[in-house]
Amino acid sequence: MIGGNVLAQSGAGKDDTGQLDSLSAADDVAAAAKTATAEAPKTPAPDPGAPSSGQSGIILSTVASIVTQFLLWLARLFISITLFLLTFVIQIAGYNGYLDSRP
Repeated sequence: MIGGNVLAQSGAGKDDTGQLDSLSAADDVAAAAKTATAEAPKTPAPDPGAPSSGQSGIILSTVASIVTQFLLWLARLFISITLFLLTFVIQIAGYNGYLDSRP
């Protein structure tokens, strides 16, 4: 019993005659119960050198944005090259008469 152990060790709740005072003993038991339940296992403190979840979210968002912008630029480049080559080949085919020939 937690309350009994606390009272026996501290000597709290005893008056001058050595008798337990019921009011202060009950208070001591309630305080001991609160202390026992309040001391829950604590989570370890985060490492100050490690990035917090907010910082890593910002970093990942920035990297994702940079990669996305690069891939969009690359896609635009390839589409532009494709359209240029297509119009170029059609122009050359037109000059050589390939478009007017019979199949």
